[in-house]
Amino acid sequence: MIFATHKVVHSLTEKNERAVTDLRRAQTYMERELEMAREIQRHLMPHTPPQIEGAAIYSRYIALSQVGGDYLDFLLGEKRVGILVADAAGHGVPAALVATMAKMALDGLQASMDSPPALLRGLNAALLDRTNQTFLTGLYAVFNTETRELRYCMAGGPPPFLLQPGRPARQLPGRGSLLAILPEMKLQEQRIVLQPGDAVVFVTDGILECRDARGADMTEEQLTSLLSGLSGAAPADIVPLLIRELRKFVGSRGFEDDVTLVVLAA
Repeated sequence: MIFATHKVVHSLTEKNERAVTDLRRAQTYMERELEMAREIQRHLMPHTPPQIEGAAIYSRYIALSQVGGDYLDFLLGEKRVGILVADAAGHGVPAALVATMAKMALDGLQASMDSPPALLRGLNAALLDRTNQTFLTGLYAVFNTETRELRYCMAGGPPPFLLQPGRPARQLPGRGSLLAILPEMKLQEQRIVLQPGDAVVFVTDGILECRDARGADMTEEQLTSLLSGLSGAAPADIVPLLIRELRKFVGSRGFEDDVTLVVLAA
């Protein structure tokens, strides 16, 4: 009886060891696949903002996991630049796939870069019924470096913020329909002429989903206050300083969503 029991225990131990080995192999395989997906996504995103005469652009993208659902891109034309920031609902691989689809769609919309409503409607049409009801929030803006006019449309998500030296930061107006939900979008094109020294900050929803130690979300008023404290900073310093303030706000909780921000300095 003792010998039989020993054989059973030995057999169970071997099965457990094989199961653990199989799980480790599966984990290694998934990690390798995720790393490949991260590399593909990294190559789809712009490595650095474009260098254009008459304006300066600074950006930062922080993915919550190996692959992220935020999407940032730029379109270039003569004396103008288009800026798209978007956030696919959710996290991880599903959101990253939708963000990648947005990238593929944007590549075919260069002809619409001068019209924020036309570009967002084109993007919506390309994504509709293809994302399994995963929607995106976003904003597209185009800046003319000659006239200094900024035109933009929002498709949900946080509004842009205007920073002017010596003044409190100001939320710019605008609202609009989400992307990839309905065939017809309600959009409001907004226009503003920037003065030398002005900066506009574009962010995705992840910043307003930052939580403090008590678990309270950051409000638009709190974000406006943070940005007001940066209104006198050099444009190149706004992004790292804002990231630093956000990390102080969340503390040990860390970020709980992908974070993307862009600064356009006139």
